[in-house]
Amino acid sequence: MRKIFFWTLIFSSLCNATFAQKGADSLNYNIISHSEFIPTITNAKKINDSPALNDSVPPIPKLHYGILQRQIPTSFSVAPIMPANMVGEPLTKLYSSILTLGLGTYTTPYGEYFFHNLRSKDYAIGIHLKHLSSSGDLSNSGYSAYSDNVAEVYGQYFFAHETVSGQLDYNRNVVHQYGYDVAQFENVTNNDTKQRFQKLGAEFGFESHLKDSSSVNHNIQLNYYNLMDLFHTTENEAGVNVSFFSFLKQQNVKVEVNAKINYYGDKSDSATTNHTIVNFSPQLITVGHPWTLALGMTGAADFTNQNQFYAYPKVCFDYDIYEHIIIPYAGADGNLQRNNFLSFSQENPFISSTIDMQNTDTKLRLYGGLKGNISSNISYNARVSQSKINNMPFFVTDVTSPYFNTFNAVYDNVTVLNVHGELEYQHSEKLRLFFKADYNKYSMTNELEPWYMPQIQFNVAANYNIQDKIVVKLDVFYIGQQYAMSYFPSPFAQTYSISAKTLKGITDFNVGLEYRYTKRMSAFVNFNNIANIRYYRWDNYPMQRFNVMVGISYVF
Repeated sequence: MRKIFFWTLIFSSLCNATFAQKGADSLNYNIISHSEFIPTITNAKKINDSPALNDSVPPIPKLHYGILQRQIPTSFSVAPIMPANMVGEPLTKLYSSILTLGLGTYTTPYGEYFFHNLRSKDYAIGIHLKHLSSSGDLSNSGYSAYSDNVAEVYGQYFFAHETVSGQLDYNRNVVHQYGYDVAQFENVTNNDTKQRFQKLGAEFGFESHLKDSSSVNHNIQLNYYNLMDLFHTTENEAGVNVSFFSFLKQQNVKVEVNAKINYYGDKSDSATTNHTIVNFSPQLITVGHPWTLALGMTGAADFTNQNQFYAYPKVCFDYDIYEHIIIPYAGADGNLQRNNFLSFSQENPFISSTIDMQNTDTKLRLYGGLKGNISSNISYNARVSQSKINNMPFFVTDVTSPYFNTFNAVYDNVTVLNVHGELEYQHSEKLRLFFKADYNKYSMTNELEPWYMPQIQFNVAANYNIQDKIVVKLDVFYIGQQYAMSYFPSPFAQTYSISAKTLKGITDFNVGLEYRYTKRMSAFVNFNNIANIRYYRWDNYPMQRFNVMVGISYVF
């Protein structure tokens, strides 16, 4: 009831105020109310409840799960994924032929041709033709013309796991034995000193490429050549070289077996000889970290009138001390070498047609050295070895020749100490420097000196490519002092006394320049024996002095 009265009073006051406001202009009332204000505070009700903690653990409900086994049929079709295509660099255009022509002083024409098929996954075939000759005369010497001709055809056919290769070659080399005393022999004609070597050869090979390292791979090589000179001396050589290799299960042990059979038939006006030499060489190569060990042996047999058998060790060990920078190595080996008419004529084209040929027996060679890569551009190899060699050949003047201008061979048992060093610097394809040096000390058994075997030899070669436009080549070689056997006739008998003639050391400087006009055409000029020194490689055989050759090359 009180609340109703209170809200009624408030509502009436608001209405009167509103009415008084609206009618203020027409009515003017003043209402004044007086009352007393009596402040009061209502009684508060206190809550007497206290908080309580209920620490009881609710029980864990036991849940039971069940699986309803039912297969829902699904269907999914796999969309094929297209293979990714790698876009590589375009292949460089290749040309199949290169022809080089040149002409030099001493009337020296030069021509060389190479042919090779273009890219093929099935086969490779090539042709090589070469001619180099000179008809210039040397002062105070006989007619010194020479001619070298080469014709080769070679090829390979690639199977899935086999490569078949073959080669046919023909070499024709003509020299004149001009090393005679022109004052003593005045009536000698050019045909009297002419010598010609003709070689016809063939090689065939079968090599496997099985990828499984535990499989046995093989390499079989068959070779034959026939060599004939102008004086009806002939030599035939037929050989078979077979090698097998495989890896054991550990993959770090390689097993190699090599076998070689060579037949030599030599015929001259004075004698006919036949030799069959068999070599057998098994070895194990173990690669560890950071060492490598090769252990084996070599057996050789010479089936002639008196069968002879030889055995040699084959050991090599190297240890990488630090990241291929310092690799010391040491080893021991030996071999039996058949000296033949071909090898002698290639080393000394002025040999006699009836030269004496024997086997050289390197009974033992001990060696040790250091090798490695100083940086990514510099590599080195330094080695010291000592060899005990029986029947080492040395060239001497043949006193039975009519003009004393040919050479025969004498043999001696020798101990050879060799110090060898190599240093190479390669900076991409711009610059290459190569240095090689050898020091040899010969301890002879019977001969006075190691005839035509220099004690010191070194060679420096450099190749500098300037912007792939100009190529500069430098070749400097030095052959130290040598000894030649000299004969002096005895005044009382048909005999000769022997002495050692000293041949001075040889230093030869050669420079070549090539200008590449285009990628397919270039011109070159070669300067040989720039110091214009007249030196002798063989006694009474002076070499050409300063000479120049100019020419062009074309690729098509």
